[in-house]
Amino acid sequence: MNKDRNRLVLHYVWKYLFLTGGWIYCQIVHLTRYQSVIVTGIIENVDIYPASHIHVLPRINHKQSVLVKLLNSLVHFLHLDQLYFLLLTMFHNPDVIHVHFGNSGWENLFLRKLLQKKYIVSFYGYDYSYLIKQESIWKKRYKILFQKADAFITEGPYARKTLISLGCPEQKVFENHLGVDLSRIDYFERKIPDRNEPIKLLQIASLIEKKGHLFSVQAFAKALKQGHNLSLTFVGSGELRQLLEKIVCDLGIKEHISFIPTIPYKEVLDIAREHHIFIHPSVHASDGNCEGGAPVVLLDMQASGMPIISTKHCDIPCYVLDGVSGFLVEEKNIEALTEKIIYLANHGEIWPEMGRKGREHVQKEFNAIIQARRLEIIYDKVINTK
Repeated sequence: MNKDRNRLVLHYVWKYLFLTGGWIYCQIVHLTRYQSVIVTGIIENVDIYPASHIHVLPRINHKQSVLVKLLNSLVHFLHLDQLYFLLLTMFHNPDVIHVHFGNSGWENLFLRKLLQKKYIVSFYGYDYSYLIKQESIWKKRYKILFQKADAFITEGPYARKTLISLGCPEQKVFENHLGVDLSRIDYFERKIPDRNEPIKLLQIASLIEKKGHLFSVQAFAKALKQGHNLSLTFVGSGELRQLLEKIVCDLGIKEHISFIPTIPYKEVLDIAREHHIFIHPSVHASDGNCEGGAPVVLLDMQASGMPIISTKHCDIPCYVLDGVSGFLVEEKNIEALTEKIIYLANHGEIWPEMGRKGREHVQKEFNAIIQARRLEIIYDKVINTK
C-alpha cells in the first residue's frame, strides 16, 4: 500500500466486476492520491480486474444450496446486509463514498444519513433512462437522492442536462469523461487490404437494442449490394443474437458476417488489429435504454487507430470527432450509415489520418490517468465543500 495516499474513497459497485466493466475499473485503479476500498454485492472476474480491499455483501447466489439461499433471504429481509455495509464503512472511515449507478446510489443512501460522509453518485445511462421509463417511482426516488447526496458525476453534457431536467441541482453535477488505459492499446495504422481481401468492419457491443446492430446489418447489406468486398464481425453476447442471425440469413449475407461471443478485453484488442473500420450506431431503445454517455469501446478503437462510424447519440459527439476521427449520422438512419460505409470503403487513403486524429483525441481527453486526476479533483471539491 502506498503510504502517500492519505485519503480514502469507498466505491460501491453492485457487481464487481462484469466482464465489460473496464471503464469502472479504470476509475478505481488509476487513482493516486486516494486509496480505494471496494464493496460489492456480487464478485466475479477478479482475475481480469484484480484489486485489493474488496468486500462482498451477503447476497443470494443462485448456485448456492437452498438452505444458503434461505439464510441469505433472511439476511436481506432483516437488513443485515445494510448493517454489514454500515459496519464496513465505519471500519474503513472513508473520506468519500462513491456509488456507481444511480439506482445503487438511492438504495444505499442510508449511509449518507447515518454517517454524514460525503456521498457521490455516478450515473451511466441505464439508471436515468431505462429505469425511469420502466418504473416511474424512480423519478420520486431520484428527487430524494438529488436532495440528500453531495454530488453527481456524468460522462458528458447530455447526461448532465438530463439529470438537471429530472430535478438535480445544477451545482451538484460534475462532468468527467470515462477513460481508457492507453498503455494497453497499441496504435496500428489501417491500410487498404489487397484487392482480393475484404474490407473488414467490426462492432463490439452487447447484442441489445440500444447498440444498433439491427441498423449495422441492414446498412452493411446495402453496401454489399453495391458491389463492395466487405465483411462484418459482431463481438458480443445478448438477447438479439437469434434475431440477428435470422436477419443475416434472410438478407442472404451469412458468408459475410461472423458472430463472436463476449470475450476478455485483451482478446478484443487483438481482434481489433485485424479490422479496418469500426461501426457502432447506438440508438435510444424502445424500452427507454440509452448509452447515457457513450460506449467506451469507441475510445478503445480510436486509440487503436481505427476510423469510426457511429451516431449522434447522447455524448457520442464528444467521444468521436465527426469528420475528423470518424463519421456520425442521425440515429436509425440506414441510408446515411450505408453512405458512410461506402465512403470509407472507397477512400482507404484517409484511414491513417483519421486513426491518428482519433488516437490524439483519446490521449488528450480520455486518457484514464488524466481522467483519474480529474476525478480526484472532484473528490477534493466535494470533501472541502461545507
